[in-house]
Amino acid sequence: MATFRLTGKKFAALDAALREQSELMGTKPFAETTRDIAQAVIVDGDPSIEVQQRFGVTKQRVSSIVGRYYQAYLTMDPTEGDLAVLWLKHGFEMPNNLVKPLETFLATARRGKDAKKIQSAVTAIIKALDTQSSKLE
Repeated sequence: MATFRLTGKKFAALDAALREQSELMGTKPFAETTRDIAQAVIVDGDPSIEVQQRFGVTKQRVSSIVGRYYQAYLTMDPTEGDLAVLWLKHGFEMPNNLVKPLETFLATARRGKDAKKIQSAVTAIIKALDTQSSKLE
């Protein structure tokens, strides 16, 4: 399980950013119970076993919740306290031969656990597209 601690203020900012991100993406936000479980571990520092018993959930559930908050935390800008948007849906046209490789890449990236590796891969894709764009000019 990811172990990290935040102040109540930082946790509130992280939680608010996650809720805003879910609105932008059109996905369902975390339930209040999920938020309470995360807060108990991340802010209050309660042991996982106590949280499991209090909320009637499994160790895996607690670990999953804290892990999701941790991944979001890794994308925060420490100077701003804002959360970077990880995924945003947008429709656009592209050459047919790019669709399948890009879909495969995105599906793999969404399952990725290491935010830095995902960002590095995305940066490489953007650089490659920039290079191809400059060749067209």
